[in-house]
Amino acid sequence: YPYAVFFDMAVNKQNLYRLKDDIGNGWLIYEIGKNKTVLKKGDKKEVLEVKFMEAEPPATEAGADLKSTPAGLRLDPREVESALSDLNKVMTQARVVPNLIGGKISGYRMFNIVPGSIYEKMGLKNNDVVERINDVEIKSPDSLYQLFQQIKNESRITLDFNRGGRRESVKIEIR
Repeated sequence: YPYAVFFDMAVNKQNLYRLKDDIGNGWLIYEIGKNKTVLKKGDKKEVLEVKFMEAEPPATEAGADLKSTPAGLRLDPREVESALSDLNKVMTQARVVPNLIGGKISGYRMFNIVPGSIYEKMGLKNNDVVERINDVEIKSPDSLYQLFQQIKNESRITLDFNRGGRRESVKIEIR
């Protein structure tokens, strides 16, 4: 399920779009690629491309120095169900961009996390790079989407991320 996320700077809000969605003024999402989106209005086409800056490589291999937080977090299952039942809302509660290392995606960097959102409740902060959820590496938007669908039914989640160059892990109980 390809999605395109556009940030509306006028209202400081992200919007999630699919193929053929109207983004305004008659412009339709015509094509969604890995690093580009093609818009179409009548016979006119516009290509929007994203260029990513390389992140600094971590000091050690993946998972070698994960630091576990002393106290895990606990979330109410009704809260998780409510948050994940509207994936469009979840996708607009933070700006999520691929974190590239050596030209390959190594997790997703979180920005503009909305206060009170599921991301904040999971212990994430701005600039955290989420690398794994329940030991599954996040290498594409599709894998992130599938993980969101799966964790709705979980009673425990382990979230591995990089914060300020330090690798951390938090265990979240849903009960």
